[in-house]
Amino acid sequence: MRVLLINHEYTISGASLMMLRLAIHLRDSGHQCSVMAMHSHDGPLRQEYESRSMRHLVTTNFTEYDVVICNTIFSAPLVSPAAKYATTLWWIQEGENGIDYILSHPAEVSAFRDSAAIVFQTEFQRDSIYRSFVFMQNPAKVFIIPYGIQVDTAGPIAAKTRPLRIVSVGTIDQRKRHGDLILAVRALKRDDVECVIIGKYFHLDEAARTIATAAPETFRMLGETSNAETLSWLRSADVFCLPSLVESQPISILEAALLGRPLVLTDLPAYKGIWRHGQNCLLAPVADVDWLAHSIAILLSSDGLRERLGRAACATARRFSEAAFFARFDAVFDTIM
Repeated sequence: MRVLLINHEYTISGASLMMLRLAIHLRDSGHQCSVMAMHSHDGPLRQEYESRSMRHLVTTNFTEYDVVICNTIFSAPLVSPAAKYATTLWWIQEGENGIDYILSHPAEVSAFRDSAAIVFQTEFQRDSIYRSFVFMQNPAKVFIIPYGIQVDTAGPIAAKTRPLRIVSVGTIDQRKRHGDLILAVRALKRDDVECVIIGKYFHLDEAARTIATAAPETFRMLGETSNAETLSWLRSADVFCLPSLVESQPISILEAALLGRPLVLTDLPAYKGIWRHGQNCLLAPVADVDWLAHSIAILLSSDGLRERLGRAACATARRFSEAAFFARFDAVFDTIM
């Protein structure tokens, strides 16, 4: 089939990386794949597509395709136009922040009606976050496909500059709350710990930015890095921490878990049934810097606890295999075509 994959950008984010991996799978399965981005026609992932001979488009004619995959909530403006001419799948990967977008763009609600299939990552997205928009849709067109990945555990390891390293991976904005992590690490008052934060920079509150800037030997803000480089930093981590306000299913958590890193996360509804405090991670309330610092300190002080929680996290992440992810998408294709 002729497949067009539309993302809102070519940046290195979890949603963008998963679309790239899906595109490679579809191409390897014999489909003809083209790609385009809505808001930026350049970025690190554009080269990844082009290196695999997938055509990059600036504008397109939807009549040229059998299937259009619109990735993320932010592709909503193109769902209904594409659906007039091609079977259109809308892959929604955002949590509560996606509702904020839809409520501020009411004209895009038609995308729920016009898409041939709506794909969520979790039941929580479908049943809690987007319930008001899908409850009148045909249940047969709403699918749950969790992320599934594989990670090379034997790859390069980033060299350490201090004995202990905390790594966080995610876009630096209000939603990920990296400022809480910076405040928590400062509260540890330890000169044997460094904190590495990886992700495209959008916003960091002034207090946290001042602290990080004043202590570059403790806080390393690496910006956007390739997935291979990100994995090298994750392999070097003693603790992985993501103190987000909202999430759906972050790929960085699965990557860190598959590498056996112990996790410190925030206690979000989206994680219910997957990440359990004291069993396969430590959970802290959102925006509770003291609790976050205490959780990190507990892990840094105990090799045994880090090892136990890292093994448990890895066992959990293995449930989300790349093969299962691809098989579920293939089944959706079989259903809608």
